[in-house]
Amino acid sequence: LLVTKNLVPGESVYGEKRISIEGAEDTKTEYRVWNPFRSKLAAGVLGGLDSIYIAPGKKVLYLGAASGTSVSHVADIVGPEGVVYAVEFSPRSGRDLINMAKKRTNVIPIVEDARLPNKYRMLLSTVDVIFADVAQPDQARIVIHNAQYFLKDGGHIVISIKASCIDSTVAPATVFVQEVQLLREGKFKPIEQITLEPYERDHAMVSGKSAYWRIAYKSFTSSLSMQLNTNAICKIGDPFVLFIFGLRCWIFHSWSCSLRWLSCRCRCLRLLHRLSSRKVLSLLSVVNENICI
Repeated sequence: LLVTKNLVPGESVYGEKRISIEGAEDTKTEYRVWNPFRSKLAAGVLGGLDSIYIAPGKKVLYLGAASGTSVSHVADIVGPEGVVYAVEFSPRSGRDLINMAKKRTNVIPIVEDARLPNKYRMLLSTVDVIFADVAQPDQARIVIHNAQYFLKDGGHIVISIKASCIDSTVAPATVFVQEVQLLREGKFKPIEQITLEPYERDHAMVSGKSAYWRIAYKSFTSSLSMQLNTNAICKIGDPFVLFIFGLRCWIFHSWSCSLRWLSCRCRCLRLLHRLSSRKVLSLLSVVNENICI
């Protein structure tokens, strides 16, 4: 039996059983039974997954929240100090999710397409864990894309994989191997993989750890090198300016905007290079005088 401490005592979400335990001084603690046949996350826990990396005070991004059945239990786990960002695309399920969130204030419902995290990036901060149950052919890409936006360095992912939704023409075990390989290519280190039998057929659950800082560093250095090599004059750029550019990338994750900014800077330098050497020398002397002053 799997239960979570009810964040809203006296209230059920989907008709689940509730258990009250009396404590000292006539206090009662209420727990909600977590049904593994209605929640893949619960099936993963009972199926032997060592850790789902969801704990009190954690920030969780839940992709494929549906009507909020599993989300309500995750909200119980993280408690009032934690936050659950629940993303659901279906408007009908989204209404149920919003109604559930009215009583669980640590749940932030987001009715939006998980393929387009840029549409809800203003609503989220960085999260500790991403759980995904979107059942789409490009599920791995969706998780990686959201992780690039929201997952903190060293954060974790937990994914429920439905083989028939990805490729029904091959064996489920082959699909699972392919999805894990996609996660590796996305710079995630797989930690565990289990099947969800007998609760779900042809399902697997995979957990992994992010190495996103490596992606950011590699993308930043390769992009910067590509821009600098477009013109030799860019190689004499001000190190402080380049540092500010890198800082902008890290803080805002706005690779395209930052690269456009660097490209404009390179064009300005090329224009400067086209000036006569006398004008360049006179301009540099004026700049040096102003710096000395």
